[in-house]
Formats: sequence, structure tokens, C-alpha cells
Amino acid sequence: MTDIDALYGVFAVDGKRVALPLARLREVIPAPAALDPMPTRQPAVRGAVNLRHLAIPVLSLRDLFGGAAAPGPEVIVVAAHDGHVIGLLADEILGVETVEADALFHMRTAGEHVLFSTGFEQADGALVSVLDFDAVTTLPDVPAVRDRGRDDVNAHRRAIDGTMRTVLLLSGGETRLCVGVDHVHSVVPDLRVTPSAVARGVCLGVAEVGEYTVAVVDTLALLGLGSLGATTSMRGVCLRLPRGMVVLAVEDVTNVASVAAQDIMAAPASVRASMPLLAGTLSDGAVQRLVIDDAAVVADENVRSLGAVTMTTAAAPPVVRELSDSGRDDQSGGRKIRERVRPMLTFQAGIEAATDLLRVSEVIEYPADVLAVNSPEIHGLFTHRGVAVPLIRLADVLERPAPVGATDKVLLVGTGGDLVGFVVSALHAIEDSIWEEVLPDGPRRSFPLVRVTGDGHPRTLPEIDLLELAGRHHAPAARHTAA
Repeated sequence: MTDIDALYGVFAVDGKRVALPLARLREVIPAPAALDPMPTRQPAVRGAVNLRHLAIPVLSLRDLFGGAAAPGPEVIVVAAHDGHVIGLLADEILGVETVEADALFHMRTAGEHVLFSTGFEQADGALVSVLDFDAVTTLPDVPAVRDRGRDDVNAHRRAIDGTMRTVLLLSGGETRLCVGVDHVHSVVPDLRVTPSAVARGVCLGVAEVGEYTVAVVDTLALLGLGSLGATTSMRGVCLRLPRGMVVLAVEDVTNVASVAAQDIMAAPASVRASMPLLAGTLSDGAVQRLVIDDAAVVADENVRSLGAVTMTTAAAPPVVRELSDSGRDDQSGGRKIRERVRPMLTFQAGIEAATDLLRVSEVIEYPADVLAVNSPEIHGLFTHRGVAVPLIRLADVLERPAPVGATDKVLLVGTGGDLVGFVVSALHAIEDSIWEEVLPDGPRRSFPLVRVTGDGHPRTLPEIDLLELAGRHHAPAARHTAA
């Protein structure tokens, strides 16, 4: 579970992105047409809002910034600290961001009151200023009211011990949803989906999230609630998976809220049987919401398969140099290697191996209907997009035993106008290479080795050139032996 101290609620004020630690953010409510007057000499205090019989002072950050009038309806971010609450006017809520401690940068400004002492960079490159709540509440003539025992320390403890949950409130057409923030990486405020070979079923395509290209799924379709359909704009909730990420596409992320765990009503067993990713329902005032089971989504096999296609969009440098004897990587084993960064798809086919991702046209599930053929090399034929595709079990090519199971995937590789499908037992991840082995010219008795990053756990694997195998799959060529 993500530590709540690493989560920040992000909102927009006068074109600027502002954040508060999620432990201090109570809730977000629509700003009424008029606020109740409040006696104060602080011009940035617009008045008070009556929230459950508690008069909360409302401070305009826009006025403190010296910004222009709000272009449309505003919201009030209700924040709590040290047993007191205050409301902050904002243009809109942008979502939740996970920020590591070393990603925060510190700011200094001359003057008595520094409203922003830290900040961070979001995945899209935008800078977010973290509001110093102590500085806000100590501004001259800014009132704060006692929180009747619901201070942020207690809220933090409730979040940690499981009695309170922080959730994102979402909308998809007429469907109102919410999802816990435990696995949220970030919120994509303007989700732009581009076509991709992985776009099938619930997957709409891919989108850029910072330096990564991430698969985007239709949240309603994933839950079994239809589809988002044609919509002019979308937002996304990017979830962290054990390997990679995936974006849940929704129409809007409307709020961040803290709810009591007991307020979430579990879905009946009959509903969970047909909708296993649905946790239950939540009453949000007069609005009923369906609760997404984020843990079940992260554990879902199809979602994990889509997460495995996550890849970095950073430009891959070309071959830099061949390493001399004195400069060899400690893991090269004395081989002739050269530094090279490429996106590699790692998989299991009797052994763990890697292949150049850019040579794979598409990754699909093992087809339900395969026609048997009389060929020692070809496992069978199936039809894909109007083309007859031969299937080859890669473990057989490598002469390694591998079980035939429900997790089998097919890597489609194009050769000329044809396609060849290579069957693997499981996909692992998309990982950058560090170096590759340079084999001498002439017949090869083994596959070259490649060093992959492994998300912090580098490994040396045989690199299988699927395009080369596809080009000669009809010929009874000698088989390779994996190193």
C-alpha cells in the first residue's frame, strides 16, 4: 500500500497547479453562488461556507496570487491541520499524484510569508507547488475553525489502520464510480489516446504518461458496464502494476474524498460472479457510486498483460561504442559486447529470453481455434485479420520443455506480406537493454546475449531474433541452442 504521506491532491488555481498532502485534504465541494459573510480584514477571505453545521472560512488563493477573476464555477478544497479546517477556492480538482520524497524540490522566497515551500514535477512536465498550510493559516486575519475532533492526524491514523479510505470520485457517462488511491500512480488530466496494435477488447489504444507509453482501457468495458462511447474529452487514472502501468479511461475525475470503510457496501456474490472487478457501492450524499476493486484490477491477468506493454518513450541512443577489454561490463563474461539501448520484450519459452520489441507486430492471446497441419515445425494454423498465420512453439525451436497452458501468448511477426505467430508461455515485461553481445561472422551455434535493466534487477538473457526465425520457418533449418 502506498504511504499516504507520499500522496498529494492536485488542483488548479488561475492556471497554476497547486497541491496539498492528501493527509490534510478533507474533501472537495462545489462553491455556492454566494458565501456567508465573515468579519475579517483579510481581503483574500471571501466568506464562509456552512458544511454540516460547521462554518468554514474560505480563502481565495487567486486573490493572494493577484490573479484574474475565475472563468467559471469554482470548488472549495476543504483542508484540515492541527485540529482546524479552512476552505481554499480552486478552479478544479486535477487528481492525486504519487511523489517520492527525493522528487520534491525546495523553494525559498524573500518575505515574511512563503506560501509554497516545496514543489514537484508531474509526468507531463508541469510544475506543481505544494502549499505550506502553516503559512496559510498564519496569514494576518485569516480565521480557522476547530474541526470538532476530526483533525488530520486522526484522519491519517484512520487511513493507516484501514477504517478510512481515500478515493477518487469518477464519472463515465451516466455511471458514477470511485476507486481507491492505493495503486494510483497519477491522474492524466487530458487523456489523448493513440491507435496501437494492442487496441482490442477493452483496450482503446495507448497514451503517453510522462516518459512512458501506457495501454489505456475503457473503464466501463473493463467492469462489464458497456463502454464510454464517443466523448469529446477524457481523463485517465494511471495505476501501478507489478510490471508496468495501465490507464483507466473515464470522462472525468470529479473529486478526492476520504470515506469510512464501513460505508462501502460489498457487492452481492451473484454480482461479483459476473463483475469480479466491482467491490460494491458507496453513497456519496444523494449520489450512489459503484466502487472499483482496485486490488482486483491490478491482479487481473488481462490488465497485467496490457501493463506488460508499458515502454519508455525516451529516445533510444544508437550504438555508442564497442567496449574494450578494460571497459567490459562485469556481467559480459569476457564476450565482445557493445553498449546499446533498445526496448526488449522479455518472455518465457522453456527459458527466459528477450526479443527486440520493434520487431513484434502484435501480441495476442492463444487462438481458440487452431487447425492442425502435417509439419514438424508448424504447430498449426489460425486466421487473424483475414490472414492464415502459422503457429510455432518457440520452446520447441529452443529445444526446451515448456507446458502448454491457458497463459500462452502469441507474438506476431511480419515477414514480407505474411505473418508468423510464435507461442510463448508467458510475457514478462518491456525492459531497456544495456548492452548486447557481438557474435563473430559465420554460422551461429547459439543466440547472442543481451543485458536488460529488469526494473532495477538487471539480467543477461539470450536474444531471439524472431524476424529471422519467421523468415526461414518453412525451411528445415538447423535449430539453435539457447545460451
